[in-house]
Amino acid sequence: MPERSPNLDLPYLQPSQAQKHVTHNEALQALDALAQFVAIELGATTPPTTPAIGDCWGLGTGATGAWAGHDGDIALAIESGWVFLTPREGWRVWDRTAGVLMVFRNNGWASPTFAQLGVNATPDATNRLSIGADATLLSHDGAGHQLKVNKATATDTASLLFQSGWTGHAEVGLAGSNGWSVKVSPDGSTWTDALAVDNATGFVGIGGTAPDTPLHVQRSDGTAAIKIEETSTAASARTVATFINNGRPDFVLGNSSTGLEWSFGGGTNLVFKSGSLGSPPSAKATQATFESASGNLVLAGAVQVAGYTVATLPAASAMPWAIIGVSDETGGAVLAFSDGSDWRRVTDRAVVS
Repeated sequence: MPERSPNLDLPYLQPSQAQKHVTHNEALQALDALAQFVAIELGATTPPTTPAIGDCWGLGTGATGAWAGHDGDIALAIESGWVFLTPREGWRVWDRTAGVLMVFRNNGWASPTFAQLGVNATPDATNRLSIGADATLLSHDGAGHQLKVNKATATDTASLLFQSGWTGHAEVGLAGSNGWSVKVSPDGSTWTDALAVDNATGFVGIGGTAPDTPLHVQRSDGTAAIKIEETSTAASARTVATFINNGRPDFVLGNSSTGLEWSFGGGTNLVFKSGSLGSPPSAKATQATFESASGNLVLAGAVQVAGYTVATLPAASAMPWAIIGVSDETGGAVLAFSDGSDWRRVTDRAVVS
């Protein structure tokens, strides 16, 4: 029969043994210490001068005094001195000084780790941490808090995947590159890049494009790439969009009581008037007005002017220096201009009649 137990190394009572109570009490002392193992400190090297009976220490390297030669052992204080126990793989201890639970493995005490952990859910080989709850709270410990998702190489993925019924519909993060992106999917299989941010430049791309300008919008289906919509129906002037250059409005797009206005350089330079507010301008806006004090108008294509008959000519005084076409002027169709009083043919300055 062996003399000690295989797991806790407790001494057995032997046949014909004298003073068996001594062996029995030694086993009870060890069992009392190890059954709910609490250590005053792990890694201790200097024994206390007046230890309390039953207190334990996990010894570190270089133990001195009464602990000398017992590096790595458990020192248990008893009435007659010290009992030393050798920890085994898998023993657990509460370190009272550090306030942590430790496990003995690979010949040392270490924090416990788990290959898989489920909280009200079942983990698996891929989802090693699985939580089933209405919410998951990650809070600070006195200051800020970071949630870190790390990947091995640039071509790997570090992202947050949002699912419905276990089907992915949105993914945010570093998906296959080090640029941040947002992807969406109707079925979990076909994915569309909705937003991309270049990690080197900070440029933003919308519509699945690698951005090469601070804001890069792309569409490939023939529809408008950008839509800015004002849904208010209030009958008052309002700005739809403003573009700022060095603190000054460089280009303003908005509505007025008479139509759609484009303002350049902070002033009203081009106005399309096509009816009451709420009626968008058509391709044939009734008037375009340049109100800039100076500047040139350069067009890369043909210019088409309004056409009239002699009977339908507008008042020349209302359109000074305007150019029109007259389809039934004597001698044939001709361009005419207003001198503020009359419409005159551009060919000979004769008054249209």
